[in-house]
Amino acid sequence: MERRYTDAELREILGADLAADPLVERKIQDAYDEIRGRAGRGGHGGRRGGRGYAGRTSTVRRRTAAGLGSAAAVFLLALLFCVANPSLARELPVVGSVIGRLQGWFIYGGVPEEQIVPLEGEERTAEINGDDAADEDAPGQPTAGGDSADEDGQKTGATGKKAGQGEASDGTSRYRAEDQGLTVTLSEYYASNQSIMIGVRVESEEPFPAFASMQAEPHRQILTVWTEERYDFRDAGDEQINGVWQIEGRLADAHTFEGIMRIDYDSIRLDSRKYDQAYAEGEAEAAARGERFEGIEVTEANYDDWFEQYEIPEEFRMELAIIGFKGYVEGGDYKVTGRWKFTDPIEIKQNGEGTSELRIDETDAAGWGLESVEISPGEVTVHILCPPEEAGWAAVLDRNGRPLTSGVKADQFGAYGRDISALTVYVCDFETWTDIKSEAYRAGGESGGMDEALYRQLLEERARYKKVIEP
Repeated sequence: MERRYTDAELREILGADLAADPLVERKIQDAYDEIRGRAGRGGHGGRRGGRGYAGRTSTVRRRTAAGLGSAAAVFLLALLFCVANPSLARELPVVGSVIGRLQGWFIYGGVPEEQIVPLEGEERTAEINGDDAADEDAPGQPTAGGDSADEDGQKTGATGKKAGQGEASDGTSRYRAEDQGLTVTLSEYYASNQSIMIGVRVESEEPFPAFASMQAEPHRQILTVWTEERYDFRDAGDEQINGVWQIEGRLADAHTFEGIMRIDYDSIRLDSRKYDQAYAEGEAEAAARGERFEGIEVTEANYDDWFEQYEIPEEFRMELAIIGFKGYVEGGDYKVTGRWKFTDPIEIKQNGEGTSELRIDETDAAGWGLESVEISPGEVTVHILCPPEEAGWAAVLDRNGRPLTSGVKADQFGAYGRDISALTVYVCDFETWTDIKSEAYRAGGESGGMDEALYRQLLEERARYKKVIEP
């Protein structure tokens, strides 16, 4: 039977007195609403209206989602745990123009700067238009302070772009869109074997409000965005994905927010057409009878009957539109709805340098184990295995025995700047993992950090499964 958590249990699992902070309280309520009302859409690629059951590439991760009541729980519980533990937030750093400036802030720590692909600025404009490299002495080059002016005194911004640079033939910017007093610019991307990370700059005609921040981290803010996405490997781009993502960053000034939006491949590879069609038909039939449609039960046994997985190619095209923003502010929320559609698709090319996937396919007698591990210079994704009735959770240590920072999903970890030449993977049931984490932070005391020695000890004592791997 699937394990469903009540609100009280969720609070207890998170292991903190969250009600003391109004910001946290609002985030919790939003999380509950997302978990219970938007299962399948919350940043996991649910299609057209978000009714789909989020798909995973391994059976274990499906079980984890089922055990928490919905796939949104995995995403949101991980985020909330960080909010509940300000000491953990201290470990969460946001990512060239934008990505490079925010290295060390992003939750995954950072990415190799030489692998960042610019979307704007003179270098990218020359690449798109087939022009010669921009004249290094041309007006409009950025100054040491980041901004500059052309011969007419026009401010060009941190990328050193003059008006007209990087524009399509009709005069519109390729990766810039304006609506509702907001100008959104996609500055660059980094693509590994696990995800796409996109630098985003949001400029407002009116000053942004003072966004609330995580406790003890006043420099870190998050904008939630709602998106419409299309990918050419999904039936030639005809399938629209409705996503909910986080842009994690900071206010560069009163009118400018900069951050990084991470899109993981597991969220865009799900093919839910069979499920969507059956759901729509079920709704229509129930409405015709004057009844309420109770939905479709998705289990481990019938999952593959409803969902398939697209293969993510090494190169693909992404079309993106943002349709809404939300940020937490004191006394309410900052919300803007509109349509920011970018003229050009983003031509994504994965950078395979330093990436690998290791197949493990190992379990103990009780069904706890490890299916595979995906590795890149910026992140590690582990695909765990656990019994169907259980909700599994992973912890990963680097070669030096230091824990890798968890990402916004249970199976993803930051790896940038860490020695990942050897990894120790522990698999726990969810309650045990939260107990271990809470005890390690409480032992950290006033330092606000984790007692890493105790954390390692507790994992050794209580984890259901352990595997040491050397990529």
